[in-house]
Amino acid sequence: MSFSITEACVYVSEALAAAANPEKAVGMQAYMKTDMPFYGVQKRGRTPILRRLVSESAPADRDQYENLVLALWELPHREEKYLARGLAVSHKQYMVPESLPLFRRMITEGAWWALREYTKTDADLVAGFVNDHREELSGLSFREATKHIGHLVDR
Repeated sequence: MSFSITEACVYVSEALAAAANPEKAVGMQAYMKTDMPFYGVQKRGRTPILRRLVSESAPADRDQYENLVLALWELPHREEKYLARGLAVSHKQYMVPESLPLFRRMITEGAWWALREYTKTDADLVAGFVNDHREELSGLSFREATKHIGHLVDR
């Protein structure tokens, strides 16, 4: 691993700070309805940071992988968490049943658009869930969940 865990965290924070857009940060934070700080770096700006992070921080084993992902996850900004998630899924060899607690933590703490992303795997299942639980979903969660499957959902 070229980057140590500390070096990876410093790289991510410094690269995001260099690409920061405070005006976008305000809008992103408002859209997500969160107090979590944002740098204002959208996916397009995060992609080269993630690529370098993945290439410079190949973990030697699953423990090192989890420690690195969690160190990034614990940084305060939302985009740092996006990069932790991106790094986690870039190392498919460590996406094993033993890593379920790591992914459960990220899903629970991150309020990801688990439903929207899962439509890529099973759109009909997500549509059924959304139809059955419409009253329990916030407007934002409903919009995000149905972003690509609106034709399958009862309106």
